Amino acid sequence: MSNEPVVIEAELTAHTDMAWMIDDGDDAVWIPRSQCQCDSENPEHGETYEFTLPEWLALEKGLI
Repeated sequence: MSNEPVVIEAELTAHTDMAWMIDDGDDAVWIPRSQCQCDSENPEHGETYEFTLPEWLALEKGLI
């Protein structure tokens, strides 16, 4: 596992101040905002965005 960033295209389905719930078409998972970035400054539920996160986290969450 590495700390290299990976980009995941997924739908934002829910959020809190600490995390986003994203759905990549296979699974819906929570990802911590502190560990990732969204390509939109004001993402809205039901829309698809690119999320950049460390490879280890994407593997842990089953996104890759």
